[in-house]
Amino acid sequence: AKDALHKIQLYQKENEKRLDYPDIFLIKEHTPITDLRWNTVKFTKRDLIELLAALDEVEAIVDPDGTPTSFIHLTKAVGELLDISLEYAYKERTQIQNRAKNVTPFLTIIKNALGD
Repeated sequence: AKDALHKIQLYQKENEKRLDYPDIFLIKEHTPITDLRWNTVKFTKRDLIELLAALDEVEAIVDPDGTPTSFIHLTKAVGELLDISLEYAYKERTQIQNRAKNVTPFLTIIKNALGD
């Protein structure tokens, strides 16, 4: 009986919270920022990370104050924009930087597409 009373009290508190703070209990649907997507049929996440690593290295992307953005911030923003998980981007970037051969295959594809 004591346990049942305790459970009822917990349910009452939860219901009161639902009334006071309904947004906390709403299931929010994931809505992408845009309809743009990374072409995962043609390219890998690693290709995207390679591109982001290159942009980071040359400090091509800056914050509003003109300071080069961090790699973490860059990958998070691009991941949200393209609705793709880049949670291991930092580790992938390190592996890319440590390659002995064919360090940037995706960038080579881009370079060849534009001509030498």
